[in-house]
Amino acid sequence: MASQVFVRNVPDDLWRIVKSHAAARGQTLSAAVVEALRAWLLSSAADVPAPPDWNGISRLGHGGRGDVSERHDAYLAEAALRNH
Repeated sequence: MASQVFVRNVPDDLWRIVKSHAAARGQTLSAAVVEALRAWLLSSAADVPAPPDWNGISRLGHGGRGDVSERHDAYLAEAALRNH
């Protein structure tokens, strides 16, 4: 089942272009937006960084650090940056 997405603050000029593009192609507005999203994502797939390897984070408590409960955010950030 498809998800519903609501987009706010679309500039009027862009909205008119999307509506006319959809009408010219005999598409629904929804189909035109999905097509545009798919084209954008496929064209810029190489620009998307790989997700961090979170495996090292699960072992944070076994590193001999005694302050993990107090500084967990800092250690998570360090691990995420280290894996990029």
